[in-house]
Amino acid sequence: MNLSFRSLKGLTPMKEPKPSLRVLMVDDDEDDFILIRDLLMDNEDIDFAVDWISNVEEAVGAIGSGDHDICLLDYRLGLRNGLEVLEQVDVHNRSMPIILLTGHGKYDVDIRAMKAGVDDYLVKDQINASLLERSIRYAIDRRRSKRDLEAAYSEMEQRVIARTSELAKANHNLKKSSEKIKRFAYSVSHDLKGPAIAIHG
Repeated sequence: MNLSFRSLKGLTPMKEPKPSLRVLMVDDDEDDFILIRDLLMDNEDIDFAVDWISNVEEAVGAIGSGDHDICLLDYRLGLRNGLEVLEQVDVHNRSMPIILLTGHGKYDVDIRAMKAGVDDYLVKDQINASLLERSIRYAIDRRRSKRDLEAAYSEMEQRVIARTSELAKANHNLKKSSEKIKRFAYSVSHDLKGPAIAIHG
């Protein structure tokens, strides 16, 4: 079927679907959750689906499950804090990037957060839609790059182990061959010694 340029001119180009991200928000304050959710919903480039958990015990399981693309974790959670929650999650099961949200920017909390493996740290009263979206995007990209690097390192380690095993096997075979040659040389030398002594005599 032939379509003329004129008939295609009236068609509107198809839009590519927006990427979607599942966000887990752990916060004991519903007002903060609504504020953050609304900031994310205003984003025109990414389709955010936000799940809210206010219970610390549920949060530990949800962070470890890996069902979300990123976690926004409040520093103050009643009598506990977000860093204590992270300590309860097995580090090996924590592939999801974490952004710590706090009401007050404190240097010592920032440092502790980074040591705990948090990917970013945002002060709530300084957050706007573009800062939040950018922080989420960068945290996910950094975590993905880290995973790729770890996978490449693991693959390289496996190759080194395999190559070392091959070299050890080759070295063992070389030693065996060397022993055979030595025995053969000794045998030939011994066999030729008798006639040589007789000739010399």
